[in-house]
This record gives sequence, structure tokens and C-alpha cells, in this order.
Amino acid sequence: MGDVLAQPGFRGRAFLMASAELPAGERTRPVCDACRGWTRQLFVRLAEEAGAREADALAQQLVLLYDGALVSAQMDGNAAAAAAARSTAAALVDAAIGRRRR
Repeated sequence: MGDVLAQPGFRGRAFLMASAELPAGERTRPVCDACRGWTRQLFVRLAEEAGAREADALAQQLVLLYDGALVSAQMDGNAAAAAAARSTAAALVDAAIGRRRR
């Protein structure tokens, strides 16, 4: 994610931007929804594989971090957003699996 956000001219995630622009009931909306569902399920699967006690809750937190990093990079030009999200995600994962951070 860090490499993508640091690309010159990074403009954000295409499906997020498209979703924001689509009028209600637009027939292409399911494509954006499918992408979003895939992202959520990816985080759920990764949380489960990491051994999180509440994988769905951890996945929701990680999706929020992911979204926040994308928006920060797009709107603020903050390429460091990915690194900040990564360190926060590590702390969340550690807490979710009961591992103490040093």
C-alpha cells in the first residue's frame, strides 16, 4: 500500500471515487459493492488466519484504517499515511490475538 500511495499523481481508489459519484440505483453500483465486499472479506480472512478472537470486529477496524490511509494520501498528499496505518494495524492485531507489544 505504501508504494501505491507514494506514486506521483496518486488520485485515490477508483471504486471509492466511482461509488461517491454514482446516483442512487445506478446499474454499475453492484461492481463497486462487489469490490468493497471483497476488501472486507479479505480483512476478515486475514484476521481469522492471524487468530483474532473477534475477526469481524478486527476486520472492520482494519478496513477503517485502510480507507483512512487512502483518503489521507488522496486528499492530503500524505504518502506517510500507509506507514501510520500499518503501525496502528499491528497494534490492533496484537491486541486482537492477545500478544503484548514491546
